[in-house]
Amino acid sequence: MEIIFLSILFILVTGASFYFIERFQSRRIDERLLTIKNESLLTQPEPIDPLELYARKVVAWLVTFSMPHEEWETSEDRIRFLRAGYRSEKIILIYFTAKTLLTLMLPTVYLLLYLFSGASHSTFRVLVTSFCLATAGYYFPNFYLSQRIKARQQEIFESFPDALDLMRVCIGAGLGLDGSLMRVGQELSIKSRALSEEFHILNLELRAGAVREHAMRNLAERTGVEDIHSLVAMLIQSERFGTSVSDSLKVHAEGLRSKRKMLAQEAAAKIPVKLTIPMILCIFPALFVVILGPAVINIIHTILPLMRATH
Repeated sequence: MEIIFLSILFILVTGASFYFIERFQSRRIDERLLTIKNESLLTQPEPIDPLELYARKVVAWLVTFSMPHEEWETSEDRIRFLRAGYRSEKIILIYFTAKTLLTLMLPTVYLLLYLFSGASHSTFRVLVTSFCLATAGYYFPNFYLSQRIKARQQEIFESFPDALDLMRVCIGAGLGLDGSLMRVGQELSIKSRALSEEFHILNLELRAGAVREHAMRNLAERTGVEDIHSLVAMLIQSERFGTSVSDSLKVHAEGLRSKRKMLAQEAAAKIPVKLTIPMILCIFPALFVVILGPAVINIIHTILPLMRATH
Protein backbone atom coordinates (compact mmCIF):
# COMPACT_ATOMS: atom_id res chain seq x y z
CA MET A 1 0.00 0.00 0.00
CA GLU A 2 2.83 2.37 0.82
CA ILE A 3 4.50 1.63 -2.53
CA ILE A 4 1.32 2.56 -4.41
CA PHE A 5 0.99 5.76 -2.38
CA LEU A 6 4.60 6.79 -3.08
CA SER A 7 4.22 6.01 -6.77
CA ILE A 8 1.16 8.26 -6.99
CA LEU A 9 3.00 10.90 -4.99
CA PHE A 10 5.98 10.76 -7.35
CA ILE A 11 3.74 11.18 -10.39
CA LEU A 12 2.03 14.17 -8.82
CA VAL A 13 5.34 15.77 -7.80
CA THR A 14 6.88 15.29 -11.23
CA GLY A 15 3.84 16.69 -12.97
CA ALA A 16 3.65 19.66 -10.63
CA SER A 17 7.37 20.33 -11.07
CA PHE A 18 7.15 20.52 -14.85
CA TYR A 19 3.94 22.56 -14.65
CA PHE A 20 5.34 25.23 -12.36
CA ILE A 21 8.67 25.36 -14.17
CA GLU A 22 6.96 25.84 -17.50
CA ARG A 23 4.63 28.46 -16.02
CA PHE A 24 7.58 30.29 -14.52
CA GLN A 25 9.59 30.40 -17.72
CA SER A 26 6.52 30.87 -20.00
CA ARG A 27 7.86 28.39 -22.52
CA ARG A 28 6.27 25.79 -24.76
CA ILE A 29 7.72 23.28 -27.14
CA ASP A 30 8.64 24.61 -30.57
CA GLU A 31 7.26 21.98 -32.96
CA ARG A 32 9.26 23.24 -35.88
CA LEU A 33 12.52 23.12 -33.94
CA LEU A 34 11.71 19.69 -32.58
CA THR A 35 11.06 18.43 -36.09
CA ILE A 36 14.45 19.62 -37.20
CA LYS A 37 16.17 18.11 -34.16
CA ASN A 38 14.34 14.80 -34.47
CA GLU A 39 15.21 14.54 -38.14
CA SER A 40 18.86 15.19 -37.34
CA LEU A 41 18.73 12.48 -34.70
CA LEU A 42 16.84 9.86 -36.65
CA THR A 43 18.11 10.31 -40.18
CA GLN A 44 21.56 8.85 -40.86
CA PRO A 45 23.25 8.22 -44.20
CA GLU A 46 24.21 4.69 -43.14
CA PRO A 47 22.08 1.96 -41.50
CA ILE A 48 22.51 1.89 -37.74
CA ASP A 49 21.90 -0.66 -35.06
CA PRO A 50 18.25 -0.93 -33.87
CA LEU A 51 19.37 -0.42 -30.28
CA GLU A 52 21.14 2.80 -31.23
CA LEU A 53 18.09 3.93 -33.18
CA TYR A 54 15.91 3.28 -30.14
CA ALA A 55 18.35 5.25 -27.96
CA ARG A 56 18.16 8.18 -30.37
CA LYS A 57 14.37 8.09 -30.22
CA VAL A 58 14.49 8.12 -26.42
CA VAL A 59 16.86 11.11 -26.49
CA ALA A 60 14.60 12.93 -28.93
CA TRP A 61 11.65 12.27 -26.63
CA LEU A 62 13.49 13.48 -23.53
CA VAL A 63 14.66 16.65 -25.26
CA THR A 64 11.07 17.72 -25.95
CA PHE A 65 10.39 18.34 -22.24
CA SER A 66 13.01 21.05 -21.73
CA MET A 67 13.72 22.53 -25.17
CA PRO A 68 12.69 26.21 -25.56
CA HIS A 69 9.85 27.16 -27.82
CA GLU A 70 11.40 30.15 -29.60
CA GLU A 71 13.27 30.03 -32.90
CA TRP A 72 16.65 28.45 -32.18
CA GLU A 73 18.74 30.72 -34.42
CA THR A 74 17.61 33.82 -32.53
CA SER A 75 16.99 32.30 -29.11
CA GLU A 76 18.77 33.36 -25.95
CA ASP A 77 19.82 29.77 -25.21
CA ARG A 78 21.75 29.57 -28.48
CA ILE A 79 23.67 32.73 -27.59
CA ARG A 80 24.47 31.31 -24.15
CA PHE A 81 25.80 28.12 -25.72
CA LEU A 82 27.99 30.16 -28.08
CA ARG A 83 29.35 32.21 -25.19
CA ALA A 84 30.15 29.01 -23.33
CA GLY A 85 32.05 27.68 -26.35
CA TYR A 86 29.53 24.92 -27.18
CA ARG A 87 28.68 24.80 -30.88
CA SER A 88 28.09 21.10 -31.45
CA GLU A 89 24.50 19.94 -31.78
CA LYS A 90 25.30 16.86 -29.68
CA ILE A 91 26.26 19.03 -26.71
CA ILE A 92 22.96 20.89 -26.97
CA LEU A 93 20.98 17.65 -27.03
CA ILE A 94 22.95 16.31 -24.07
CA TYR A 95 22.21 19.53 -22.17
CA PHE A 96 18.43 19.36 -22.62
CA THR A 97 18.39 15.61 -22.03
CA ALA A 98 20.29 16.11 -18.77
CA LYS A 99 17.74 18.69 -17.63
CA THR A 100 14.91 16.22 -18.15
CA LEU A 101 16.72 13.26 -16.59
CA LEU A 102 17.84 15.19 -13.52
CA THR A 103 14.33 16.50 -13.00
CA LEU A 104 13.00 12.95 -13.03
CA MET A 105 15.84 11.04 -11.39
CA LEU A 106 16.49 13.13 -8.28
CA PRO A 107 12.95 12.78 -6.87
CA THR A 108 12.96 9.11 -7.87
CA VAL A 109 16.18 8.38 -5.99
CA TYR A 110 14.92 10.28 -2.98
CA LEU A 111 11.64 8.36 -2.90
CA LEU A 112 13.43 5.02 -3.26
CA LEU A 113 15.82 5.87 -0.43
CA TYR A 114 12.90 6.98 1.68
CA LEU A 115 11.01 3.78 0.93
CA PHE A 116 13.85 1.39 1.74
CA SER A 117 15.22 3.32 4.71
CA GLY A 118 12.04 2.83 6.69
CA ALA A 119 11.96 6.46 7.85
CA SER A 120 8.67 8.04 8.77
CA HIS A 121 8.13 11.58 7.53
CA SER A 122 5.01 13.55 6.90
CA THR A 123 3.48 13.56 3.44
CA PHE A 124 3.96 17.31 3.13
CA ARG A 125 7.68 17.00 3.88
CA VAL A 126 8.15 14.25 1.28
CA LEU A 127 6.21 16.26 -1.28
CA VAL A 128 8.15 19.48 -0.68
CA THR A 129 11.52 17.67 -0.73
CA SER A 130 10.68 15.90 -3.98
CA PHE A 131 9.53 19.15 -5.59
CA CYS A 132 12.73 20.94 -4.48
CA LEU A 133 14.89 18.14 -5.87
CA ALA A 134 13.03 18.21 -9.18
CA THR A 135 13.47 21.98 -9.41
CA ALA A 136 17.17 21.73 -8.52
CA GLY A 137 17.66 19.05 -11.18
CA TYR A 138 15.98 21.23 -13.78
CA TYR A 139 18.08 24.31 -13.06
CA PHE A 140 21.44 22.65 -12.33
CA PRO A 141 22.44 22.55 -16.05
CA ASN A 142 21.61 26.27 -16.24
CA PHE A 143 23.93 26.92 -13.30
CA TYR A 144 26.72 24.86 -14.90
CA LEU A 145 26.33 26.70 -18.20
CA SER A 146 26.45 30.08 -16.43
CA GLN A 147 29.68 29.12 -14.64
CA ARG A 148 31.16 27.95 -17.92
CA ILE A 149 30.27 31.28 -19.55
CA LYS A 150 31.86 33.26 -16.70
CA ALA A 151 35.07 31.22 -16.84
CA ARG A 152 35.36 31.62 -20.60
CA GLN A 153 34.66 35.35 -20.50
CA GLN A 154 37.27 35.75 -17.77
CA GLU A 155 39.82 33.94 -19.93
CA ILE A 156 39.02 36.18 -22.91
CA PHE A 157 39.19 39.31 -20.75
CA GLU A 158 42.64 38.42 -19.37
CA SER A 159 44.12 37.61 -22.80
CA PHE A 160 42.50 40.44 -24.74
CA PRO A 161 45.12 43.19 -24.04
CA ASP A 162 47.88 40.91 -25.36
CA ALA A 163 45.80 40.26 -28.47
CA LEU A 164 45.48 44.01 -29.07
CA ASP A 165 49.24 44.45 -28.75
CA LEU A 166 49.80 41.68 -31.29
CA MET A 167 47.31 43.30 -33.62
CA ARG A 168 49.08 46.63 -33.27
CA VAL A 169 52.45 45.02 -34.04
CA CYS A 170 51.02 43.24 -37.11
CA ILE A 171 49.39 46.40 -38.42
CA GLY A 172 52.62 48.32 -37.81
CA ALA A 173 54.49 45.67 -39.80
CA GLY A 174 52.28 46.30 -42.84
CA LEU A 175 49.52 43.73 -42.50
CA GLY A 176 45.93 44.71 -43.02
CA LEU A 177 43.26 44.37 -40.37
CA ASP A 178 42.01 41.04 -41.74
CA GLY A 179 45.50 39.62 -41.97
CA SER A 180 46.27 40.86 -38.45
CA LEU A 181 43.19 39.14 -37.07
CA MET A 182 44.21 35.89 -38.75
CA ARG A 183 47.77 36.08 -37.43
CA VAL A 184 46.69 36.98 -33.92
CA GLY A 185 44.21 34.10 -33.88
CA GLN A 186 47.02 31.67 -34.73
CA GLU A 187 49.45 33.05 -32.16
CA LEU A 188 46.89 33.12 -29.33
CA SER A 189 46.13 29.40 -29.58
CA ILE A 190 48.87 28.70 -27.02
CA LYS A 191 47.74 31.16 -24.35
CA SER A 192 43.98 31.46 -24.82
CA ARG A 193 42.17 28.82 -26.80
CA ALA A 194 38.81 30.56 -26.37
CA LEU A 195 39.96 33.86 -27.86
CA SER A 196 41.82 32.04 -30.63
CA GLU A 197 38.62 30.19 -31.58
CA GLU A 198 36.66 33.44 -31.70
CA PHE A 199 39.22 35.10 -33.98
CA HIS A 200 39.23 31.99 -36.17
CA ILE A 201 35.44 32.14 -36.56
CA LEU A 202 35.73 35.85 -37.34
CA ASN A 203 38.26 35.09 -40.09
CA LEU A 204 35.99 32.40 -41.53
CA GLU A 205 33.10 34.88 -41.70
CA LEU A 206 35.30 37.45 -43.44
CA ARG A 207 36.52 34.83 -45.94
CA ALA A 208 32.93 33.82 -46.62
CA GLY A 209 32.21 37.38 -47.77
CA ALA A 210 30.53 38.82 -44.69
CA VAL A 211 30.72 42.56 -44.16
CA ARG A 212 33.50 43.35 -41.67
CA GLU A 213 31.23 45.43 -39.46
CA HIS A 214 28.64 42.65 -39.30
CA ALA A 215 31.29 39.98 -38.62
CA MET A 216 32.85 41.99 -35.80
CA ARG A 217 29.47 42.63 -34.21
CA ASN A 218 28.91 38.88 -34.31
CA LEU A 219 32.22 38.45 -32.49
CA ALA A 220 31.10 40.82 -29.75
CA GLU A 221 27.72 39.07 -29.48
CA ARG A 222 29.29 35.59 -29.30
CA THR A 223 31.70 36.48 -26.52
CA GLY A 224 29.50 38.81 -24.47
CA VAL A 225 32.59 40.64 -23.18
CA GLU A 226 32.14 44.37 -22.74
CA ASP A 227 35.72 45.16 -23.80
CA ILE A 228 35.23 43.43 -27.15
CA HIS A 229 32.05 45.47 -27.69
CA SER A 230 34.14 48.60 -27.09
CA LEU A 231 36.85 47.40 -29.48
CA VAL A 232 34.32 46.68 -32.22
CA ALA A 233 32.76 50.13 -31.84
CA MET A 234 36.23 51.71 -31.92
CA LEU A 235 37.31 49.82 -35.06
CA ILE A 236 34.07 50.69 -36.83
CA GLN A 237 34.52 54.37 -36.00
CA SER A 238 38.18 54.27 -37.09
CA GLU A 239 37.21 52.73 -40.42
CA ARG A 240 34.45 55.27 -40.99
CA PHE A 241 36.47 58.38 -40.12
CA GLY A 242 39.85 57.18 -41.40
CA THR A 243 41.77 57.47 -38.11
CA SER A 244 44.85 55.39 -37.28
CA VAL A 245 43.89 51.87 -36.22
CA SER A 246 47.30 51.29 -34.63
CA ASP A 247 47.01 54.31 -32.33
CA SER A 248 43.44 53.38 -31.43
CA LEU A 249 44.52 49.84 -30.52
CA LYS A 250 47.36 51.18 -28.39
CA VAL A 251 45.05 53.47 -26.40
CA HIS A 252 42.45 50.72 -26.02
CA ALA A 253 45.05 48.19 -24.85
CA GLU A 254 46.40 50.62 -22.25
CA GLY A 255 42.88 51.24 -20.99
CA LEU A 256 42.25 47.50 -20.68
CA ARG A 257 45.48 47.01 -18.73
CA SER A 258 44.53 49.83 -16.38
CA LYS A 259 41.12 48.23 -15.89
CA ARG A 260 42.71 44.85 -15.20
CA LYS A 261 45.10 46.45 -12.73
CA MET A 262 42.26 48.19 -10.89
CA LEU A 263 40.33 44.92 -10.67
CA ALA A 264 43.39 43.22 -9.19
CA GLN A 265 43.79 46.03 -6.65
CA GLU A 266 40.11 45.80 -5.78
CA ALA A 267 40.41 42.04 -5.21
CA ALA A 268 43.49 42.59 -3.05
CA ALA A 269 41.69 45.25 -0.99
CA LYS A 270 38.90 42.76 -0.21
CA ILE A 271 41.29 40.22 1.29
CA PRO A 272 41.51 41.80 4.81
CA VAL A 273 37.74 41.94 5.05
CA LYS A 274 37.39 38.32 3.96
CA LEU A 275 40.06 37.24 6.48
CA THR A 276 38.19 38.82 9.39
CA ILE A 277 35.70 35.98 9.88
CA PRO A 278 38.27 33.12 9.83
CA MET A 279 40.52 35.10 12.17
CA ILE A 280 37.71 35.68 14.66
CA LEU A 281 36.42 32.12 14.54
CA CYS A 282 39.66 30.14 14.22
CA ILE A 283 42.78 32.16 15.09
CA PHE A 284 41.68 34.40 17.98
CA PRO A 285 40.30 31.55 20.14
CA ALA A 286 43.59 29.69 19.83
CA LEU A 287 45.53 32.84 20.75
CA PHE A 288 43.32 33.43 23.78
CA VAL A 289 43.93 29.88 24.95
CA VAL A 290 47.69 30.20 24.53
CA ILE A 291 47.94 33.67 26.12
CA LEU A 292 45.34 33.46 28.88
CA GLY A 293 45.58 29.73 29.56
CA PRO A 294 48.61 29.84 31.92
CA ALA A 295 47.22 32.86 33.77
CA VAL A 296 43.86 31.10 34.31
CA ILE A 297 45.63 28.00 35.61
CA ASN A 298 47.69 30.08 38.06
CA ILE A 299 44.58 31.87 39.28
CA ILE A 300 42.79 28.57 39.84
CA HIS A 301 45.76 27.16 41.75
CA THR A 302 45.87 30.28 43.93
CA ILE A 303 42.14 30.50 44.64
CA LEU A 304 41.48 26.81 45.36
CA PRO A 305 43.73 26.62 48.48
CA LEU A 306 42.14 29.79 49.88
CA MET A 307 38.67 28.42 49.34
CA ARG A 308 39.61 25.17 51.06
CA ALA A 309 41.17 27.07 53.99
CA THR A 310 38.01 29.11 54.54
CA HIS A 311 35.89 25.95 54.60
